[in-house]
Amino acid sequence: MYKNNIFQKRISQLRKIMLSSNIDSFLVTHDDERLTEYTPKNFERLKWLVGFSGSAGYLIVTIKNLYLFVDGRYTLQSKNETKGLKITLYDISKFDLFSFFKLYKNKLKNIALDLKSITTSQYLKYKEESKKSGWKVVDLNNNLIDLVWKRDLKVQDTNSIFLLSSKYTGVNYEMKISLIFSFLKENKSDMLFLQNSESLAWLLNLRGKDFDCTPILYCFSLFTINKVYIFLENKNIPLKVKNQFSKEIVFLSYDDINKILKQRKIKSSKTLLDPKTTSKFYCNLLSKTSKSIKFIEDPVQNYKSIKNST
Repeated sequence: MYKNNIFQKRISQLRKIMLSSNIDSFLVTHDDERLTEYTPKNFERLKWLVGFSGSAGYLIVTIKNLYLFVDGRYTLQSKNETKGLKITLYDISKFDLFSFFKLYKNKLKNIALDLKSITTSQYLKYKEESKKSGWKVVDLNNNLIDLVWKRDLKVQDTNSIFLLSSKYTGVNYEMKISLIFSFLKENKSDMLFLQNSESLAWLLNLRGKDFDCTPILYCFSLFTINKVYIFLENKNIPLKVKNQFSKEIVFLSYDDINKILKQRKIKSSKTLLDPKTTSKFYCNLLSKTSKSIKFIEDPVQNYKSIKNST
């Protein structure tokens, strides 16, 4: 009972913020800013709010009700973990968010979405469906839960970053990024934005310890015709790693992307990005500084599917 009281208190605090911001409903996803299956413990917002610890699912919080959507793996688990919170549970194979929009048509005025933890393709689908239901989408550049949950948001252990030898990869990073430079030329584009950490791990042969069960290093990148900008939580990676990269690879902090876009005067550029792996937040940012945005499939997915002898 004490456990549920903690969750009730957190939900109540969130609802106060929603009321003060005229928000009728708020989407809480299992995904965080990294948009991967793996979520660091202090970014498990869904678990922190209602106790659900599954690896997939999302929650709609309204001023009076809670609606949790999970797949068949978690129907029993979600019921046990959220017991006492009066949550309506849905199996997403039978009833998903789009069904929810239709059921509550004209009953709710808006839904707030965190642009950093939702892909561009998801956002566009939600936007389209909300219009049909008469809802307004409220764009958030900061997650509402972060206004309630006070904790350290730094999760990257920069000192643990290491470069895999071609002894294990079969191909060094220079050969791999040359594929991207060629891809830009073929598409007559100036830039490619990649937010998919798994793609970048393959491209750069970089690994880290940002997640408990996989050596993926969280980062995103901006490829231009002759430069590769890699954005990390902390740009000060070990020199023994940094010195193994050529000068065309530049390591920067997350916040430096604005500075880079302004410095390069990208307004005349054509930028490529994958809407299925790029957040709406970064899509918006690039749209402001690029002449045009073209949606493409992440080219790395094809490149890494072709195995070498190693």
